[in-house]
Amino acid sequence: MQWRRLVVCVAIPALLPVIVGAATRATAETGEPSTATCTAYFRDTISPPGVTLAPTSFTLSTGGETGVIDCIGSVQGAPVTGPGQIGDDGSATGTCVSGSGMSKLSMTIPTTKSLNTKVTVGPFPISYLAGTIFRSNDAFPGVATFVPTKGTCLPGDPITQIAVSVQGTLNT
Repeated sequence: MQWRRLVVCVAIPALLPVIVGAATRATAETGEPSTATCTAYFRDTISPPGVTLAPTSFTLSTGGETGVIDCIGSVQGAPVTGPGQIGDDGSATGTCVSGSGMSKLSMTIPTTKSLNTKVTVGPFPISYLAGTIFRSNDAFPGVATFVPTKGTCLPGDPITQIAVSVQGTLNT
């Protein structure tokens, strides 16, 4: 009897992003709605001279859809059938600790309608603080985190690459 209560306590909160996402979805260009809870991982390369403790402007890019996105739900009206690819292109001004800018995500997600369902989100405003990225858009709201994979931000060692983990609900 106790394990049934545990399943209900765990399952209902886990479904909340799907339930909330279904209530707030937008319409895609195809006229078909997307409501999918997604997790993505990718690496952004940062333009020279990299990011340091001194404020600077920089661009960041994955160089195409080189990351992985895994979604549960539907994209453009069709159920997702497996993991897809994701790419990021953006620009920002800031330091290793904080900053702001713009970002654009491109995705190819397999569905029952097509193995190559294309989705583009953005450009949209971003801000970051101490390893957390805040995305300001309705199409893929959520939080992302990042860690440097090249560079330490110490003098003479600028950050030139970051690993990004994104969680959110795709509403296009």
